[in-house]
Amino acid sequence: MVIVVREAVQNDIYSIQRLLEALTQEGNVDVIEEQINFLRNSNNNFLLVADLNNSVVGTVQLNICPDAMYKQQPYAIIENIVVDKASEKQGIGKALLNKVEEICAIHHCSKMMLLSSNLRVETHHFFEQSGFSGSIKKGFIKYGSSFKVKTT
Repeated sequence: MVIVVREAVQNDIYSIQRLLEALTQEGNVDVIEEQINFLRNSNNNFLLVADLNNSVVGTVQLNICPDAMYKQQPYAIIENIVVDKASEKQGIGKALLNKVEEICAIHHCSKMMLLSSNLRVETHHFFEQSGFSGSIKKGFIKYGSSFKVKTT
């Protein structure tokens, strides 16, 4: 069993769509080729997939963000990490996070951050085993559907 973590390509679109739908359990996920291409051509944004025996079984998005705090040292946001349910416990999530950490080290990131649903307790244990702390800071989120736009 060889897990290959690589940047996503257009042919991965249906696998990524399926994985993200399973993660969100919503019907409004819409992965498009233009966005895969945008991320692939970016120097600071990455859409990665875990390929196991020529089958995409995991994905994660990584965004390297500029920061004013530490000169030019950026920080990283990890988003939408998911492993196919049938492929869990095979080291796929670990392989994805190892690649993310490698990219963050190359970019000299000050930290990596991620959010996880309160309901994904088993996943929280995985993140903690991978070196993330869930007790240092508290995350907050506000979705676009609740944004208030002031009109004049």
